[in-house]
Order: sequence, then C-alpha cells, then structure tokens
Amino acid sequence: MDFSRIYPGRSAEEIDQIQRQTFGLRFAYEPYTGFKLAPVNLPMVEITQAGYRTGGIPAPWPPAPGVVNVFVFGGSTTFGYGVAGPDTLSAALQSELERAFPHSQFQCYNFGCGYFFSTQERLRFEQLLTGNHVPKVAIFLDGLNDFFFDLGLPGYSEKVSRVFGSGAEYWTVRGRPAGADPQGLVNGILSRYRANARLIEAIARQWNVTPLLIGQPTPFLDFAPTPAIYPYGTGFAGHKLAVTHYGRFKSAGVNGEFGASFVWCGDAFADVRTIMYADSIHYSPEGNRTLARLIVERARERGLLKF
Repeated sequence: MDFSRIYPGRSAEEIDQIQRQTFGLRFAYEPYTGFKLAPVNLPMVEITQAGYRTGGIPAPWPPAPGVVNVFVFGGSTTFGYGVAGPDTLSAALQSELERAFPHSQFQCYNFGCGYFFSTQERLRFEQLLTGNHVPKVAIFLDGLNDFFFDLGLPGYSEKVSRVFGSGAEYWTVRGRPAGADPQGLVNGILSRYRANARLIEAIARQWNVTPLLIGQPTPFLDFAPTPAIYPYGTGFAGHKLAVTHYGRFKSAGVNGEFGASFVWCGDAFADVRTIMYADSIHYSPEGNRTLARLIVERARERGLLKF
C-alpha cells in the first residue's frame, strides 16, 4: 500500500514513527473513568501529565485566561491514532476556529482517549470542572464507540471486576449476552447517549460552557468507499452493530432527540475524492481537516458558536 497518499509530504521513516508510536501507547489507571493514556513524550505523540495530547503548538496548563479555551473529548478517532500531533482533529479545529473568528484567539486541548465513549467523556469533563479547569467550549465527538461498547461498560471492566472476585455479570469489551436482541441493544445505546447529552448540556449551562455534541463520520454511513479512497476492505471486526444500525443514531440526532447542542457531521466524507481514513476507522490528516471544517461551519450556521 502507498502510505504517501495518506501522509503527503511525510518520509517513509516519519510514517513508520507515526503508526508505531500512536498504536503502541499504554494505558494507566484513572479514577472514575477507569483508565487514561499514560503520559509520554515521543517525536510524533506527546501526552501531558494533565492528560491531553499536544498538537504541535505549545498549550499552557492550566489554560491561560484571555483566550478561548476549547476542550475536545472523544475516543481514539479524536485522540488521533494514526496521525501526528499537528494533524489531529483538535489541531485542525483550532485552525478552523481561528479562520472563522479571526478576532478571537483559540487554544484547543485534545482530551481524546482510546476506547472512551460518551459516559467516560462526560465524567472526564466533570473531573476537569471539579479541578477548576473551565473551558469556553467543550466539543464531544461520538457515535462509533457508543456502539462498540454496546452494554455501556468501559473497556477493561471484565478485568477490573476480577480484582473483586466477581465477573460473571460482565462480558468482554466487545461481547454481549448470548442471544441478545440487536434492536434492544441499540435502544439501550441511544437511551444512554440521550441521557449523557442531557447531562452534558445541563452541566455546561451551570458552568457557562458552550457544548457541542458531534455525531461522527464512520465508513458505514453517508460514505461511498472505493479502493481509490478507502483501500482497507470492509471487515469491520467488532463494529457489526454500528455497520447495521448507525443510521438510527443519525436519525435520532437529526430529529432532535439528543438536544439543541447536537450537530450531525457523519456525512463529512460523503463527497470526497481523496483518502479520509488512516486505517479502516481512524481519520487521516485530510480527514481531520475536512471534519473540523464541517464542525465549525455547521455549528456557526446553527448559532452555536459566537465569539
């Protein structure tokens, strides 16, 4: 495969570093959310002690007053597996916000974490607020992992439960009870996300934070994969429920079930002619730029972003 199409301008050595370093990260224990990505400082990946990934531009911690601080939450697609720091969604959002609102100064913080879904992201948001780290805007990119963890249990729940001598009531991170009804599982996913959306909006309102809940792109919906723009096949191990039912997530969102702060951007790659994915799931540098552009555009059109 010609990886230069995914990483234009990058040398073969740099591409190898990006892939090895982003997919070789380790996790550490974190209260409430269960785990976090361990701090690391590598050429292509830096994760700070505060838990955010840098994007090529130094980001002070605690966040500096006088600028529009934006916290970005999500799973591995938000974190940016398969891309270097300056090519993440968070970095692209900062560039798009600066372009759209040239009279304001922005600083985006990437709190994406592999395996996180909406419940863990809400808890991480609450932890930051409790620590008096209050952004102006909080962006949550979701959909894929809420379907992946269809029972609402965080990753590693089965292993943690064994510490207490239990585990019979838990299943593997991708598993479910034998004979589980897919429609019932999807009902639970949508109900849980609906509740998390309401909680995020309510908490954000009390802290004077602008929330944006983004329905993320996947290759399963509003995307026409061809070998030229998606050279990965269609196996999608572990994502079968999303493959068949992600349309229900879209329908619920566009029909207003997830609140006024929800913005559907799952069609960001509907008309593309270049590679938007670095692998079968994670976004390429151009994919992140394309998605960031659409998020800012649609949020601005809806009056959700005003500076």
